[in-house]
Amino acid sequence: MWAMLLATSGLLGIGTACAQSREAGSPVGSTPDWHLILDGERADWPGEPPTAPLDSVRQVGQVLLDRLQEDGYYYAQVDSVVLDTTSTTPAVRLYAERGPRVVVGHLRIEGAEAVASTELRRLMDTEEGEPLDPQRLEADVAALLDRYEADGRPLAQIRMTETRLDTASPPRLRLTLRVDEGPSLWLRRIEVPDEARTSPGLLARLANLRIGDPLTNYDPTAIRESLLESPFFESVGRPELTVTEDGGATLRLSVDESPPGSFDLVIGYLPPGPSRSGGQLVGNGQLSLKHLFGGGRRFDLKLDRRPGQTSIFDLSMSDPYIFGLPFRVTGTFRGEQRDST
Repeated sequence: MWAMLLATSGLLGIGTACAQSREAGSPVGSTPDWHLILDGERADWPGEPPTAPLDSVRQVGQVLLDRLQEDGYYYAQVDSVVLDTTSTTPAVRLYAERGPRVVVGHLRIEGAEAVASTELRRLMDTEEGEPLDPQRLEADVAALLDRYEADGRPLAQIRMTETRLDTASPPRLRLTLRVDEGPSLWLRRIEVPDEARTSPGLLARLANLRIGDPLTNYDPTAIRESLLESPFFESVGRPELTVTEDGGATLRLSVDESPPGSFDLVIGYLPPGPSRSGGQLVGNGQLSLKHLFGGGRRFDLKLDRRPGQTSIFDLSMSDPYIFGLPFRVTGTFRGEQRDST
């Protein structure tokens, strides 16, 4: 026995009326064989064939219409659905009409001043005269935002303000993208948690930033990776950016610093005795301080003094940014004293 469902809801619609007949062995929840009749001819399903149960006709029809829209057939509709439930495995036939294919007739970009609209158009793959691909258009918008980010405007926004359909033959779609370029950002300051030893100046140098400069090519992921490559931090949170009306940006960096170093010092005093006219400092030692004063400096001290024997005194200090310049300076002193008796 055959039953017919007519789609009456209009453009992109699927009707709500459904006439079905069920025989024993063909429950509504069973999985049928799905067939597509497109523009009067048997056709393959766009994408994977449906495997939905018999009571999912509306969902299958909507998925079909969504796929046809992605190909530019915005007038597509399901005309009817025929259910054959007389056999053990039910069969479903969806009759659909694609209608005329809608193409992009006019694409306009408004609000672009810092970057010329002609340059922005060259960055887009969406072309006039071709069907509108939503995923391609989304990728185009991302490419435009990347261009503004490289220009020092990471807060730029792009939204679609017009999607008007001209009912010509073939129908054409008018698209308008509105650009809000946002302020041209410059780095006002860098903030760190109150408990952090690291100075904002060191963070700026490690991240290749300079206070007062424009924030061109701002990339929070690259900033975080640059800090993690240094030996001063065990973990670095995602940078946070706050902006004032004049475009001044405050970059907040949350860092978990590495331990400052190790301390093994055993120093004693040997008082005067029959064989010594005065007291002596005796003992061993090792002092290593990393990231001294939060500026990336290193200080090492080594003492090895045994009474009546050779005494050694090592002292070294290094600064990775001398006078604020990217030059490392290291100084080392070594002293040695031998018993003269």
